[in-house]
Amino acid sequence: MPKALVNGLPLYYEVSGSGPPLTLIMGLGCSARQWQWLMPLLTPSFQVTVFDNRDVGRSGRATAEYTTEQFADDTAALLEVL
Repeated sequence: MPKALVNGLPLYYEVSGSGPPLTLIMGLGCSARQWQWLMPLLTPSFQVTVFDNRDVGRSGRATAEYTTEQFADDTAALLEVL
């Protein structure tokens, strides 16, 4: 189960496929599993990254409130790590 330490929390992620990078970001409350139906359509043409946001699915739990800006920061930091 791949995880990256991002802004102090472990975020679960998956990378698959080949081609130009494409990151799919799920809305609040849903995990990366929601993208499973789309992955076979995208991975032949793209290197697709999906992940669970903080407090969702297989990622770590935040101890403080969070904002949309924090979610954006998490995404940018995850991409830097990867």
